[in-house]
Amino acid sequence: MKVSMFTNKNNQSIQGFTLTEILVSITIILILAVLSFLGFSRMRSSGDQIVSTRNIANLMIANAAYASDNNGKYVPYTRRPTADEIAAGISYPGESYWTTNWKFLRNLRGEPTGGREWEAPLSAMDPITVRAKKNSYDNLYGSYGYNTTNQPGVGQPGTPWPGVGSNQSFSVHHIKNPSRTACFTTGTDIGVSPSNPVLWKNKNNQKEGKTENSMMSFRHANKTKALVVYYDGHVSAVTVADMEKINKEGAGENVFWNALAN
Repeated sequence: MKVSMFTNKNNQSIQGFTLTEILVSITIILILAVLSFLGFSRMRSSGDQIVSTRNIANLMIANAAYASDNNGKYVPYTRRPTADEIAAGISYPGESYWTTNWKFLRNLRGEPTGGREWEAPLSAMDPITVRAKKNSYDNLYGSYGYNTTNQPGVGQPGTPWPGVGSNQSFSVHHIKNPSRTACFTTGTDIGVSPSNPVLWKNKNNQKEGKTENSMMSFRHANKTKALVVYYDGHVSAVTVADMEKINKEGAGENVFWNALAN
């Protein structure tokens, strides 16, 4: 039954909406709101992956430029600055990781900043990490990790460089399969390695920044994919299943991790 809600000037009743019609309208509005939210979430997820793909590709571009400027040597995992660099205020005043290497970051930015050049801009970070404001979101190592497998200076028994030290790095000629060996991945620490590559769960109560070190982060595509840039510069998305397969096929000896593998 319709209820008379208004009358016009001739005292004729104007029929209103029934309760059923009102409930149907509310339901339709709620459905449209949910669909809009889901569409926004998908678009944001896709946009995040696009931005992070660009950023991680830029890391490899900066690394290649670093090698071009340093006799074919890629950015070292750690570096001890000179006294002149510290005095000039352009270098982190102590042993620095690749994430604060001012020469590497200058290549990443494309220009000098005029000081404190060991700081990377937020635009270079993974947008998901920045938005979550979790562990070191304003530092590159909160977003991406450097593949440390057999890295000179990291300390790898059975390699040509078993000791730990600064200013040591791969040369271009060390990388046997640049299209198959990972250089950087989305991660939760400065370095990533095959010893414990997975994962950022975050589906339960495990948040970014509370996982163990040296871990790849599967934060994209609804927390199912990690991004990897290889030494040849191309980027791909890998799943947990992909990494489990790699671990079964040699782990640290697999060409994905091991730059010295043929």
